[in-house]
Amino acid sequence: MPDLDYLDIGPRLKKAADQLDERIADSMESRAADLLKEIRSNLSGRVLKRQSGALYRSASVQVLESGADIKMKITAGSPSVPYASIHEF
Repeated sequence: MPDLDYLDIGPRLKKAADQLDERIADSMESRAADLLKEIRSNLSGRVLKRQSGALYRSASVQVLESGADIKMKITAGSPSVPYASIHEF
């Protein structure tokens, strides 16, 4: 292992933290795509029978990043799909 100068550690840690944040965000994006695929599978016959496809099309998954926070927002339904909320109960 090479000798490290104390002044050299800060930038290296910052770079490592930035790389870790990027990998976590990439992983969340990948999981979001997998989750949307699973939701749409459930909305097209596996759990619910697909009728008009409106509920299927209304499903979305977003990854939201704000500072150090990374969240996943899952939505299905809209004003044009009022029957969506009944499936939550």
